[in-house]
Amino acid sequence: TFMFCDNLTSVNIANSVLSIGSDAFYSCDSLTNVFFGNSVQTIRANAFRFSRNLPSVVIPSSITSIEYHVFSECRNMSNIYFCGNAPSVDETSFDYAPATVYRRYGTTGWPSVGQLWLWKTTALWRASISSVESTSDSLALHFSGPPNDTAILERAPHLAGSEWTPVETNFLISGQGEYIVEDTSSVTTGFYRVILSYE
Repeated sequence: TFMFCDNLTSVNIANSVLSIGSDAFYSCDSLTNVFFGNSVQTIRANAFRFSRNLPSVVIPSSITSIEYHVFSECRNMSNIYFCGNAPSVDETSFDYAPATVYRRYGTTGWPSVGQLWLWKTTALWRASISSVESTSDSLALHFSGPPNDTAILERAPHLAGSEWTPVETNFLISGQGEYIVEDTSSVTTGFYRVILSYE
């Protein structure tokens, strides 16, 4: 295991891995990014417990079981994103991880939006603009959302009383998309938003 590995900052679990063992990344305080391959089915007890600087985690739809204290004491975790149906969990799986649980539209086993799941607020996982980069002659909008969903970037001249016009449709590979304009002289001023194709 990588227990107490203070220098570990990122973990990429290969698609060939079916299960993450108990205590695998226990108390990895520098860990800030975890990517699960699409074959992982089970995360064993205490696997990421006390990884205090892990800010968020995306749980793929392949994961059906999260054992006790897996993400307990991840005290900087603010967001947990679930790609699939609600997995089997222990009531301590996310103890002392002050996160909001985001679930994908159309998945099952979850409480109604806004209700608690493991004492955590639940919400629908929507697309959002995550960052904007602009120069005098270029513009880049970066957005994120549920992996492999289709996002639609829309524009409106005003926030109130305006119709939103589609600008670009983007397939969110790995949950990320972007809109880049090399010549901003062709860009009309206004407001932008990103929605999912089924909203």
